[in-house]
Amino acid sequence: WCTRVAPRHGQTGHRRHRSNVRSQRNLAREAHIAEILAAGQPFSEMRAYVARRNFCRVPACLRHVSAQLDAEQQYMGSLQEPREACKTAVRLLTQKERQDLSLEMGQRFQHLRAQGSQHRDELTNAKKDMELMTQPYIFVEA
Repeated sequence: WCTRVAPRHGQTGHRRHRSNVRSQRNLAREAHIAEILAAGQPFSEMRAYVARRNFCRVPACLRHVSAQLDAEQQYMGSLQEPREACKTAVRLLTQKERQDLSLEMGQRFQHLRAQGSQHRDELTNAKKDMELMTQPYIFVEA
């Protein structure tokens, strides 16, 4: 943003900042804001103007930081919100219940097998259920 300027008489080289362009933009913006305030426009119109002109925008090199801070702020706010209802209580299936259930499933499987191809889908589901009974831990609703 600096330009090299030829040295004046008796001086070493100096730099002139290009702040003139920025100050002209700021003056135009300030004039527009003053015009809005003088006209007595509603607050919603001023808010729309500010949003449209990107006031308080973050430099490109810091946008990822700003996004991360926004996400953290949202997370901290969510911690104060009420939690969801408690999850469903479960318990481990006892050995006796497991044996009884296996016996019932075996009988149902034999019954479906005897009926033949009429209940092929049910037979497939019964076979899958019996395979699940071999799992070491089976949880049921308490």
